[in-house]
Amino acid sequence: MTSIPTFFNGCAEFKNFGFLSYYEKTENISISNLDLDGTEIKGYYIMDYDSSVWIHDRNKFEKFAQIFAVRSGIWCGPESGGGRWYTIKRTYGEISFNEIENYNKVNSDDNNGDTLKIIKRFFSNKINVVIKSGDKHTYKFVCNKIKFFPSLRILLLDRNTEKFVDKTEILS
Repeated sequence: MTSIPTFFNGCAEFKNFGFLSYYEKTENISISNLDLDGTEIKGYYIMDYDSSVWIHDRNKFEKFAQIFAVRSGIWCGPESGGGRWYTIKRTYGEISFNEIENYNKVNSDDNNGDTLKIIKRFFSNKINVVIKSGDKHTYKFVCNKIKFFPSLRILLLDRNTEKFVDKTEILS
């Protein structure tokens, strides 16, 4: 069995795939500061995602959209639990790829954004990884395991500064 990370709502969950299974997916996730140490690669990741924020007070609901970037929202009223904003969030943490083989780092002119492509082929328990990073490099390698060490922080995009600010405490 091979554990493959799948991403949802800012979290990496793992699904198991058997020797006869095939899996391929490309995720929009920024991975940087990759450091090869023997048969392990460590780095940092940043993941942007959209998710709901529920607010029970009408005044706070209206003020939220003036301060933070939102995609859409609806006020249902206090008897229905308040209102929901669908907003842009960011989280980050550390990532490691274990038991690395066939490591290859090449310069790339590809400006299609930061991505992590994961492929688990039929008749194999290894994970093929392709990382395109903002440093104009493409990293290709095979590994046996991927581990995430999340910061457990949630950042929101501030409308005025256009920067992400840590708002974990108000969202918990």
